[in-house]
Amino acid sequence: MIRWPFQKLMLHLPGSKAIGLLDVDVYGPSIPKMMNLKGNPELSQSNLMRPLLNYGIACMSMGFLVEETAPVVWRGLMVMSAIEKLLRQVDWGQLDYLVVDMPPGTGDVQLSVSQNVPISGAVIVSTPQDIALMDAHKGAEMFRKVHVPLEKRRNLQTQGKDNETSENKESDSAVTLDTMKGR
Repeated sequence: MIRWPFQKLMLHLPGSKAIGLLDVDVYGPSIPKMMNLKGNPELSQSNLMRPLLNYGIACMSMGFLVEETAPVVWRGLMVMSAIEKLLRQVDWGQLDYLVVDMPPGTGDVQLSVSQNVPISGAVIVSTPQDIALMDAHKGAEMFRKVHVPLEKRRNLQTQGKDNETSENKESDSAVTLDTMKGR
């Protein structure tokens, strides 16, 4: 089963659509583990990488291109080159939605993706610790500054460490953050 939050997000996309999931967290790719995928992408005849598929979702991640335990020790230019390849050299086929999983923060990766890819909206997911929420709020502010819409209301269920289910209530704050409790 897909781990939260992707499961919740995918369930809320309307209709049965073709969905792609792109992990642009070069230093800490999580999609291979979250989507229970291992292996290397094959190349198409046009020399594009083919995404790996699980749960009906096409996935691409730096985690498919490096060993799981190998650190990625790259400077900004190499990271941006890798992200450009992940964005432009993948044979996604016809997609209705491409969900981009970005690392936390407001650095080059987030700014480049938000400025070079047409984005219809952002969902910010955070753990409930104060320091994580502080970073999430900064990310929300960055999206506001680059005119990427953020959903202001959430009514998603989260699962606690004792497998209890709770529901996030509507908030009066400018941006409501989904939080994963106990993770």
